Amino acid sequence: KTVENDKDVSAQSLASLHFLFDKSFEKAVDILKNSVIKRVVGEKSGREVYQVTSSSKRQSRSFGRERDAGDAGGALGTGFHDEYLVLPFHYCSCHAFQHEVIHKGEMFLCKHIIAARIAKALGMTVTIIVNDTLLAQVLLSM
Repeated sequence: KTVENDKDVSAQSLASLHFLFDKSFEKAVDILKNSVIKRVVGEKSGREVYQVTSSSKRQSRSFGRERDAGDAGGALGTGFHDEYLVLPFHYCSCHAFQHEVIHKGEMFLCKHIIAARIAKALGMTVTIIVNDTLLAQVLLSM
């Protein structure tokens, strides 16, 4: 709550987050530095989801090229990006959430949820208002 009120993160808070989430926190910070996190809100219901973009190192299904985790798009725009939906803040559509959080129980949260939570607390999201029917269709397609 202090972070949300001050729109700032103390060194102690950063250290605590790093201790709790380790590499996932570092990757979440990288997402915050290199991506825009969108907060998509239903115009009448006020329901919200977060759209988090990040790069990954895996085979692209459409092009058969390896994705470079170190390239977040850069000046040349050559990076590959995946977009994930985060439901506030207990679900993410990424593979790591399914595998590491739900099935193995090795992580508390994935990097996308951590990034979305920090972005919301710091007021770093871009808000997009959409028709509730469209939002419902997106949620049903997950």
